[in-house]
Amino acid sequence: LRSVPLALAVGLRPVGVALVLDPIGGFDVATLRANGAQRIRVVQPDRALAATWEAVAESTPFDDPRVAVISEGVRGALRTANAMDLVLWPLRESFRGVAAGTFSIRESYTYTLEAVDDAWRALSPPGILAITRWLQAAPSESLRAWATLVHAARSSGAGTPAEHLLAWRSLEVVTMVASPRPFSAVEIARLDSALRAARFDWVFHAGLQPADANRHNVLPDDALHLAFARAVRGQAPDAGNFDVSPVNDDRPYFFHFFQWSQTGSVLAGLGRAWQPFGGAGFLILVPLAVIATLFALLVVAGPLIGSRHLGAGPRAAARLVFFALLGAGYVFAQIALLQHLILMMDVPTTAFAVGLAAMLGWSGLGSLLFGHAAQRTAWHAGAALAAIGLTLALLRFLAPALLGTALAVRLIVAIFALAPLGLALGSVFPAALQALARHHAGAIPWAWAANGVASVAAAFAATIVLVTFGFTLTLAVAAAMYGLAAVVWTFSRPRPGPLP
Repeated sequence: LRSVPLALAVGLRPVGVALVLDPIGGFDVATLRANGAQRIRVVQPDRALAATWEAVAESTPFDDPRVAVISEGVRGALRTANAMDLVLWPLRESFRGVAAGTFSIRESYTYTLEAVDDAWRALSPPGILAITRWLQAAPSESLRAWATLVHAARSSGAGTPAEHLLAWRSLEVVTMVASPRPFSAVEIARLDSALRAARFDWVFHAGLQPADANRHNVLPDDALHLAFARAVRGQAPDAGNFDVSPVNDDRPYFFHFFQWSQTGSVLAGLGRAWQPFGGAGFLILVPLAVIATLFALLVVAGPLIGSRHLGAGPRAAARLVFFALLGAGYVFAQIALLQHLILMMDVPTTAFAVGLAAMLGWSGLGSLLFGHAAQRTAWHAGAALAAIGLTLALLRFLAPALLGTALAVRLIVAIFALAPLGLALGSVFPAALQALARHHAGAIPWAWAANGVASVAAAFAATIVLVTFGFTLTLAVAAAMYGLAAVVWTFSRPRPGPLP
């Protein structure tokens, strides 16, 4: 425990209070204990895991009066923490050097620019941020974490970023540290001696020469050190085709390194080679989206060939497009908002339960209260467009502001923040059905079909847009769908007639 890479970070400066963010077990706690940390606060969002640790605490690293387990979300804990001597992001994920299905589209608000900025503000002047990530053949997650630390140092106005950052590596991992107080020559020399004794290698310090970055666990070239140095100088690091830029709360996909420029190489390597960093795993969404869309068109349009269920002419086809736009727009908005609520709730399962229930509940109430106004269908679609913008603005402001408050408060605020959107979205579809019933009741099942299959097909497309461009653009697409639906309905709405 005194010889692992993390031990050298703990030994850089005295650690009075350490904050450990969502560890998977007790290894990091044991390392902190063995290297002199006086108080250790362990943030564990998973209440079941925290309860398990408490139940089996005897003879484990948690069985120590210096250790306190806090059952709350990481972002809330960072927002309320202060005067920390060490904030630690432990290595909790398995090594993923090959394609891992859709693991790369898993959101993580723990490694975003905003999270690291909050951690920086929570430090005491000599405090240290420490992140350990896997060392991979093509620098990816280590380089992205490093770029995030560099951004935090630069945005804090802490002088020359190079003086506030250090990184070293073992055979398998890279450990990176940053501090508001520059690392002195004495501290760097002492760390250099410890690295030599442990046979670890430097990756970066302000005066590092490339030859000193490859002494023990020898890499084939200096690409890792040079990439880290370029990031500190404010230049784009060379990571091949991979995207290693820092992520933010609008697009919190830390483990997603795929860029569309990789498509050719990914397809060329299918069936021939392992594909790193989920390239093929993410691309599989594209054919799924295409297949789902084509199948949706076949299911809806096929039975209508030669049928008079919708009446004749392009107006009837346009109405079908209208109902499809409603289904797709609702799914785009729902998926983006559910992901964004994870930041506010700080627990994914709670966010999903609260967001889904609120969206469906408010939509049902909107249908009940406003769905009868058939003559205002286009207005309802326009109101849905405006409500999407309003809800986005509310959540963008409320989510960061409420971090660290009681879960009950965040829950209530989230439910009512979704009210304008749910009410508006819920009113469009039944109002259009009312209008359609006055013209041709036989077309109503086809309206349901168009809406339903578009909802299913849009889920894949929404995920692609969400991961590639972020929540804001995904909601903008949803708003555009409702805006287009309003236009389509204006020019294709059924003529008034008696109810059948």
